[in-house]
Amino acid sequence: MRIPLLFLVLIVAVIADEDYYKLLGIERDADDRTIRKAFKKLAIQKHPDKNKDNPNAHAEFVKINKAYEVLKDEETRKKYDQFGEKGLEDGFQGGNNYQSWQFYNENFGIYDDDPEIVTLNRADFQRQVSDSNEMWFINFYSTYCSHCHQLAPTWRKFARVMEGAVRIGAVNCAEDPGLCQSQRVHAYPSLVVYPTGEFYTGVRDLELLQEFILQRMTAEILHLGSDNIEALTTEWEPYDSRPWIIDFCDETDSCLSPANRRKLAAMLDGLVNVGNVNCRANAEHELCEFLDASMGVSYYPARQVQKGYEKKMNSLDPKELADEVLTYLDAIEEIGEQDLQELLEGTSWPTSVLFVSNKNDLNERKDYKKLPAALPDVKILFVDCSKYMDKCRAVLDVQKLPQFVTFKTTGGYEIDYDGTVGKPPKSEEKRGVGNLWITVNKKSYYDVRAFIKESATSPLHVLDEDAYNAAISSGELWIVDYFAPWCPPCLRLIGEYRRLHSIIDRKDEVVSKIRIGLIDCQKYNQICQKAGVQRFDIFQALNASLRLPIIGKRVDASVNDR
Repeated sequence: MRIPLLFLVLIVAVIADEDYYKLLGIERDADDRTIRKAFKKLAIQKHPDKNKDNPNAHAEFVKINKAYEVLKDEETRKKYDQFGEKGLEDGFQGGNNYQSWQFYNENFGIYDDDPEIVTLNRADFQRQVSDSNEMWFINFYSTYCSHCHQLAPTWRKFARVMEGAVRIGAVNCAEDPGLCQSQRVHAYPSLVVYPTGEFYTGVRDLELLQEFILQRMTAEILHLGSDNIEALTTEWEPYDSRPWIIDFCDETDSCLSPANRRKLAAMLDGLVNVGNVNCRANAEHELCEFLDASMGVSYYPARQVQKGYEKKMNSLDPKELADEVLTYLDAIEEIGEQDLQELLEGTSWPTSVLFVSNKNDLNERKDYKKLPAALPDVKILFVDCSKYMDKCRAVLDVQKLPQFVTFKTTGGYEIDYDGTVGKPPKSEEKRGVGNLWITVNKKSYYDVRAFIKESATSPLHVLDEDAYNAAISSGELWIVDYFAPWCPPCLRLIGEYRRLHSIIDRKDEVVSKIRIGLIDCQKYNQICQKAGVQRFDIFQALNASLRLPIIGKRVDASVNDR
């Protein structure tokens, strides 16, 4: 028997005994890196090896260690967030086994202070590496491996040198052995290039690592001459529609090195053409005279590679050049109130709109200019809410701007709630939920890009009162999630709903047509109360008077089984 309408609720558990988040001094939306850094700080301070005069040192450290072991694991953290410590009673024995003070001081979390290196868990790896076509170079290591620690300084330098050209990752196989085994990693450290899955087998030297990865980059460097410049800049697609960075070399070699030229091309791949002119060659001397350039780097607008249109660039550092280029590119296209209304009524093309408090907010995120080129199948726009505050307020919480909203061809829209956790209502504070303050959305460019890519094709969307009532009376199969935007576990689950369509059986005519909706219980409190939603601590499937428990991780199986 299939249930035509499912109501799912995720709410934060009321923790009667220990609040593991408070023990570690972190917020409930903390990521893995934040959790590790907080635990390491406490481990160094509270470890029994350093507190031998404290008879309670062992017991206190066991509590801290247990909190870390619960929160570092995706499954146990999910159970704890839903059910508190009671959710851990099923055979979980943690906290008593811990390492020496020296281990935590010298060996633990070796890449957590390196922003250029992305530490990946299973969920991160699937979403950011496996499901993308981006180039990654990932270090699979073990905390207990001496060679891994010897490599760490070189890996840090490599990450800084290659920042922006290739994504650099690290996976701790001591904490996630299943992930490493799934990637055929059986020795540490193992350095693997993605998406090809090629293992690096050479000497782990900085220059050799650079040479290896540069040889595998596919971004084009276009060698310009008098015989091809007209066609490349005005006729041949896709080059004719893009701006140019041209590197002019003369006898003084005041130009980019081959390695830096390739890094720059990788940083701007698909966004700006990177070209090279050798002014030392007789064949190209005429072109250099025509452009009145013989050395250094210049930027040219699309279809205007001519004398007088150039912008001289004073750096030969690829990262600095890429950052400067972003200041020259056109801003995201702005839309007005009428355009926004038309999107709310429906769109024939996937469209993601950045809602900002005012136009100046865009100056802080120049990297968003890369989104249209990175996501050619999605329109990327922005709306200035200082002009249309009422219209913006009808869509989202304007206190949490800037925020992306994706409008879908299937109808409706989805809000990127991640990174905008707010303070819960006082009624929830009294029940021990915590004290989370509204934060400005400072998600990385990569996180934003992943949200837009996933949301553009996902059936998930936000429901207002009219859409909610229509869903109930439609007779279609709906999953409705009652959530609160100040609830971090709720927000984590939204990501699972967003990806649900990619794992369900598309051959099943009923399940493949599942619609997924979100109801913001802070904004539509009366709807949630009427539906019987009173506290955020359980999953429930509701159909009239029928109530069936659903385990969050198995949402897809539960739907298919009914």
